[in-house]
Amino acid sequence: MREVLNSRFKLLVGLILLMSLSGSPVWAGNVFEGDIISSERAATIAKQGRDIKVLKVVPKTTPKGLVYKVKLLTKNGRVKRVRVNARTGTILRK
Repeated sequence: MREVLNSRFKLLVGLILLMSLSGSPVWAGNVFEGDIISSERAATIAKQGRDIKVLKVVPKTTPKGLVYKVKLLTKNGRVKRVRVNARTGTILRK
């Protein structure tokens, strides 16, 4: 039994190495590395369906991962800053 597990482990490690060398996405948590939303999608998420002008979208690396910093201009002239998780598309801060 131990030999079967050892050979399966070696096969799994080999496949992971092969994928990483070939440029294919590598499994990282619950999403694939490189599997991020576009800056346009982040802007759409940040607007939340409202008629707001997007001033700037900047990708930023944080200790918790990649986020988009989105700067918005409301109809009444206020500037809002929103952070959007680049992998999940969830709004982190309004």
